[in-house]
Amino acid sequence: MRAFKTLLAVAALLMAVPASATTITFDTAPLGPGFTGPIHESGFVYQQTYGSLFVNWKGIGGRDLEAQAGTSGGAMVLYRENGGTFLFSSIDFAAYEPGLPQEQALSLVGVTKNGTMFQEYYTIYTTHHRNPTYDNWTTELATMGGLAGLELKSLAIELYSFKDGIPCYGAIDNLVLADPNSNTGVPEPASLALVAAGLMAFGWRRRARKAVA
Repeated sequence: MRAFKTLLAVAALLMAVPASATTITFDTAPLGPGFTGPIHESGFVYQQTYGSLFVNWKGIGGRDLEAQAGTSGGAMVLYRENGGTFLFSSIDFAAYEPGLPQEQALSLVGVTKNGTMFQEYYTIYTTHHRNPTYDNWTTELATMGGLAGLELKSLAIELYSFKDGIPCYGAIDNLVLADPNSNTGVPEPASLALVAAGLMAFGWRRRARKAVA
């Protein structure tokens, strides 16, 4: 019975321990247009690579990074200060447009240790407001076949601010990045299934022994 309780405790710990993650909020970047970087935040560095990006105060609980008005958007690249790898977990994405609603796009391109590139691509319809604001924030998750589970050396993020010649504004906030070397990561579903199967088999064997006795 004691061994069975121990197995249950181990399984509970495996399922309860959160993954070690870092959230990039862009709160350390200077407000206003002309964002270039490099900006250091929570062990990461990010900087603009082309186009024009804007640090605004309309984010979730703080600042956000958006495509600057009057441009076709821009892109930034992010990497670890120590040159290590990381996992992309999620990013908050929103958009608005002062005229008719338009579809906006966000592109994420991750580069692995061997130089292979993988992409996530998201779209969202803008909200329609005379005064610039965001009320359609959505959390975009890493998907299988994209960046899910890949150890990245860098991550390029591109925001678009125009669609069909009409000025639009896209924004990102709360970029969540996980540590692939963490010993406190959430186990994969296959690992959890093995633990559950082992517990079931252990319980069945104990019940069988009692029946024989």
